Amino acid sequence: MEESKQRLESCLSEFFSPETSNDRKRQIEFMLDSFQKQSGAWKQALYCLGTEVSQYLTMYSQSIIENTIKFRWQFMSSDEQTEVKSALYTLLQSASVSSVHKFQPFVRNKVVKLLTDIGKLSWPMSQPDFFTNILQVNSSTFFAYIQLVFPFYELSIPNVVLFTESSVF
Repeated sequence: MEESKQRLESCLSEFFSPETSNDRKRQIEFMLDSFQKQSGAWKQALYCLGTEVSQYLTMYSQSIIENTIKFRWQFMSSDEQTEVKSALYTLLQSASVSSVHKFQPFVRNKVVKLLTDIGKLSWPMSQPDFFTNILQVNSSTFFAYIQLVFPFYELSIPNVVLFTESSVF
């Protein structure tokens, strides 16, 4: 995985370099798109998120995971789904507790969004403990709690509104 991470870092650095020609950028874009479409790309993306990488690779890895959740989630085995959820929760917890692995706010917010996307697809049926897990992620400070819980609160609003509308009719 380390070798693949280094190749991705190299491609992304070259892609965003001002010296790179448009033709070469198209070639790199094609390679990155092909990599993202591989069935196991999400495992490499989780690995990259858990290690020290450039912001380019961080954002690319998050994009891979987001697309996996959007387009492949329902076709993944429950073990694979659990692996993704656990890795994201662990990543979020380690970033909030450890000063060694602190995320930039945009990275933390994206991880929260990814967990929210998973919650939208799997709560309450296959993940009834979703809100409990979220509340346990970071309850050490009130501000951090609000930052984490608010996006998940938005998840429940459509369900409540739909329930209310359906019960009226």
